[in-house]
Amino acid sequence: MEQLRHKDVWGGAGGGLSAAALICGGIMCLVIAWASVWNLFGQTAPAAFALLYLAVGLVVVLGAVILFRIVPSGSEVKFCVCLAALVFAARLAMVLLAPTRPESDFAVMYSAAQELARGNNVMNTEHYFRCWAYQSGFVAWMAFWIRLFHADVFFFQTMNCLCGAASGVLVYGLARRLASPGGARAAGVLYLLYPGSLLLTPVLTNQHLSEALLLAGLYIASGGEDKLKNRLLRGLGAGALLALSNVIRPSAVVAVLGALAVLLLDLFRWRELGRDGAFAAAVGPLALLAAYFAVTRGLSWLTAVSEINQMGLSNNVPTWKLVLGLNTDTGGGYSQADVDRVFTSSDPAAAERAARALLSERLAALTPGSLLMLFLEKIRSMWGGFEPLSWTFTPAVTGDYAARGLGETLQWCLDKAVRLASGIYIGETLLISAGCVRAAWRQERGRGTALLLTLTALAYFCAHLLIEVQSRYRTLLFAVCLPLAALGADWLAELVSAAGKRRKEISHD
Repeated sequence: MEQLRHKDVWGGAGGGLSAAALICGGIMCLVIAWASVWNLFGQTAPAAFALLYLAVGLVVVLGAVILFRIVPSGSEVKFCVCLAALVFAARLAMVLLAPTRPESDFAVMYSAAQELARGNNVMNTEHYFRCWAYQSGFVAWMAFWIRLFHADVFFFQTMNCLCGAASGVLVYGLARRLASPGGARAAGVLYLLYPGSLLLTPVLTNQHLSEALLLAGLYIASGGEDKLKNRLLRGLGAGALLALSNVIRPSAVVAVLGALAVLLLDLFRWRELGRDGAFAAAVGPLALLAAYFAVTRGLSWLTAVSEINQMGLSNNVPTWKLVLGLNTDTGGGYSQADVDRVFTSSDPAAAERAARALLSERLAALTPGSLLMLFLEKIRSMWGGFEPLSWTFTPAVTGDYAARGLGETLQWCLDKAVRLASGIYIGETLLISAGCVRAAWRQERGRGTALLLTLTALAYFCAHLLIEVQSRYRTLLFAVCLPLAALGADWLAELVSAAGKRRKEISHD
């Protein structure tokens, strides 16, 4: 991975507002850590065991930082290859441990892909794809591999492993934009240790591919070329990748919002930057926005005219996520009662009208106090809860273990694993928070990239205050934030080094 020695494309971003945004990112991570500690101690008895899991998790994170900060630099290419191999191997082991079969929405999409590969397109008739036509992109992607290579569930699980390996290398590459080689290596290894995406690897969710494409878009966007032509090309390439990510799973819009926010922060400083500087700062983000919307619209049009889905890649019941997200009875989670009330016919327009009516009722009943309590409950459940196991260790998987006489052993291991994972998760979150503060406190190479990553994460965090929450959705935020842990690792190393020098001076005196 090339060591960057030139200016950050997003390096124009600076000033008080930018520092405030980075501090907000640090506060967000502290809130997530608080929610996780609250959950760990609330769900673990006695409290001494919770303290033990937390301590072990923190030691694991600290050990990874120390080890990869002191290991000689060596070849960055070799490290990337080793990191990718380790991430792939860990995820493949997870697939072999839990050979999950598709369930719920994943089963619907996999079945539709199988039908499409056989020449039977159900996406123009099935109610699911008439309401949420945007899922057609992922179905078409799976159908391509099924048609040409007879891909089965294990094939796509292996592809999830490859996406995880690519994401690990991209986390390292983004961290290298920000920090030292040692700090970047620590961030890459922390992605390897991050339990969320590891546990979801056997699940045929579109999150893995979508996140890899999103990270690739951010990596290209944050390159360090100063020439306007290169800024333009990078913006166009990044926008196209983010659009592809959004076609697979509609979440990359938060990265687009992050880029737009960086652009606005730069425009607030137009007098300081000057006309030429402001124009140069705007080229990359504007190209990204243009490419994102052009590719998104183009692929939606292509989906419609090819009749893969005559509705394109649209969301025809956009209010539904808000209906679920503002349900105080379920804490912003899934509600079968809401399903029964909204989806009373096969017409998506009727479902949208019913969703809007229900949303109006919810908004009318909410008070500032109840809304705040709902937000706190959603933060605790989505960001603080244990890693979700039900998607991976389905009844079929646990039943197979039980048939071999290993059911109780599996449950004991999983119970301990999620608590240890919570300790690791908390340690990584604290390190990311330190990285945000470091980026705000010191003007240095990569500060604009840190701002882009932080604003993307903040947009995702805030969106889930309003829409439906599931703890499996948090993998995207941490994939985006983990490069910032490299700055936290560097800062921690500097503090330890300064303390060591101070002790030597005192001892000498």
